[in-house]
Amino acid sequence: AQVLVAKVQGTWNLHALTQNQPLDFFVCFSSIASLLGSHGLGSYGAANAFIDAIAAHRQALGLPALTVNWGPWGEIGMGAKLTTDHQGQIAAWGLANVAPKQGLFALEQLLQQDLAQVGVMSVDWQKWLQQFHSLPPFYEDVAPNTTVNTTVRETNLDFKTELEAVPANQRRDLLVERVRTQVAKTLGLSFPDQIELGQRLIDLGLDSLMAVQLRNHLQSSVGCSLRSTLLFDYPTIEAMVDYLSQELLADLGSPSKKTQNNSTGTESFLSTLVPIQPDGSKPPLFLVSGILGNVFDVQQLARHLGSEQPLYGLRTLGLEEDLQPYTCMADIAAHHIKAVQTVQPNGPYLLGGHSFGGKVAFEMAQQLRNQGQEVSMLAIMDIQVEVPVPEKDAAQWDNTKCITNLASIYESILGQNLKISPTILQSLDGDEQLSYLLEQLQKSGQMLSQTELKRILAVYKANTQASVSYLPQKIDSTPINFFRASEVGALGYYLPNQEMTLEDPTWGWSRLSSQPVKLHVVSGNHFTMIMEPHVPILAEQLKAERDK
Repeated sequence: AQVLVAKVQGTWNLHALTQNQPLDFFVCFSSIASLLGSHGLGSYGAANAFIDAIAAHRQALGLPALTVNWGPWGEIGMGAKLTTDHQGQIAAWGLANVAPKQGLFALEQLLQQDLAQVGVMSVDWQKWLQQFHSLPPFYEDVAPNTTVNTTVRETNLDFKTELEAVPANQRRDLLVERVRTQVAKTLGLSFPDQIELGQRLIDLGLDSLMAVQLRNHLQSSVGCSLRSTLLFDYPTIEAMVDYLSQELLADLGSPSKKTQNNSTGTESFLSTLVPIQPDGSKPPLFLVSGILGNVFDVQQLARHLGSEQPLYGLRTLGLEEDLQPYTCMADIAAHHIKAVQTVQPNGPYLLGGHSFGGKVAFEMAQQLRNQGQEVSMLAIMDIQVEVPVPEKDAAQWDNTKCITNLASIYESILGQNLKISPTILQSLDGDEQLSYLLEQLQKSGQMLSQTELKRILAVYKANTQASVSYLPQKIDSTPINFFRASEVGALGYYLPNQEMTLEDPTWGWSRLSSQPVKLHVVSGNHFTMIMEPHVPILAEQLKAERDK
């Protein structure tokens, strides 16, 4: 928030104070974060997007303005302060530093042009575009001469053909080499052999964004569809190879190990229960995902909870093929309980949920109590009991309304304006609307396919329906810990504003508990409270409650 306020207020004040002055130049230094996207830096990306918008606004008024979206500079600035590992990761993506002399020369040239916005960066487009399963339309304009094909898969020799060409006893080694190479590329490591087969990739610094990149790289490289939870299901190269060997080697008659999964049960339970950090001596903590169903951002919390705290994410059914989401809160909770009990058959249980997941966790606690099980900790994170007024008619929403709301959620998560035009959206049919949203998301750096976004939309609709129709009942004997973000009212209508929060700091949960609700305030907003730099505070508060 501090980054956002400083850039927004500073730029606006400069514009307001000089708009009647006869300026020769009005030059804003922005970042490629607002041009190409930057996961996990939502406030920074939004702040720079505001700077870009001011430049466009000034030009529309006939005033001088130029915004430069700079890539990382060498020797000085933010780029020079990055760790060696982070610099290596950026280089692996295809981004090189802009030398100060090059930057100054580019600026001199730009000052002689009548342009509102220009990106200045040193990019190997062939490397950069490998992170995408297919070429986003945005890059057809900015890199029209690139030799990268519209589908990255086309640049790879069919891997099954490679496997068929070697003796059966060498095929697993070839698969190990391929996976190791893709992991090293994602991590920005020069020597793949340095990565031990049994080493947890999360411990090497593989974050949620890189997990998606790795999944996409492997899909393109080996030529088969992979689950979005690949890294959590198979956290080491050895485990990934065991899994892929079943997918690729079985048809070729080669020997392959049987993959051991961390959980047992039906395919639906495997899809729901995600082992973020399955090891540790303490009772496991089960965290339910938000309205979009995924659990990627829980990884940061797992790291700060420590290696002794097992943590499992509970994501919504429907994100994998052939599995449909539930539309009733009781059904969602019952399914989650069955998934949890494949790992921990009996209590006491540690449950939590962020946003929509908080309501699911509450209903799980209610059902477990009715089964005679104990819930020793119930952590509800930044969600109110009452359904927001604009969502009460959700059952009547058409596809346009759902797409618009989904886009708004992504804008809040990313800290970017996706520039969704209501006029354009209204003129399109259902599939075209989804393609339009996908195009805008890809411009922001989101690596999704049409199929994945379609499933996310279905999950969003189902979870919204479940939330709106849910009538929670008062719970006995289970204390509620309510974790609320400090930045209240910053994200629109769907969360209580400051006035409502002053009236009831627990957002309605005190009415549903026979015991006093314990309130914990965590720095950040609804989305950033579970991300750096705020997530360590949340982790410490959770550990304190766990240990009581």
